[in-house]
Amino acid sequence: MLEIRFGFIFLALIAFLFGPAVAFAAGFLTNLLGFLMFSAGGAFNPLFDLNVGLAGILYAVFLYKRNPKSEYFIIWITAAKASVNLICNILINTRLLIMFGFIPAPTAGVVTLTRVFKNFALLPVEIILMLIVLKFVSVYAYKYKFIKKPEGLMRNKP
Repeated sequence: MLEIRFGFIFLALIAFLFGPAVAFAAGFLTNLLGFLMFSAGGAFNPLFDLNVGLAGILYAVFLYKRNPKSEYFIIWITAAKASVNLICNILINTRLLIMFGFIPAPTAGVVTLTRVFKNFALLPVEIILMLIVLKFVSVYAYKYKFIKKPEGLMRNKP
């Protein structure tokens, strides 16, 4: 069953607005708080929190200080989301789940294949959602001087 979760949008938005350090902290802390608040009795492992922090850094590498009005903005969003899906969701998270016994070793190949399919099947939808939200938020972030406009958006003063 494919399900769309929206937490990645908020992490990408934080990375877009504030950069890699804040995005790492936000990813790490939100995952930690999520575990503390909604733990199903599992053991705590900070490697999962570090993985979400790494996702925040990857979003920031591709999105921080990018001009949302640029024709290349969709490419930066695609690169950001694809790298997070591949590196964090498929490679690292799947390996951690296998390593700590959440995915049994005999079924690891099948589970990994379904995770690959899920991440790439949802990729276009996630990219479109990120594009809509980041463009919408950037308009108001610039309007109310929450963040500075990139150089390409500055107008010459007469």
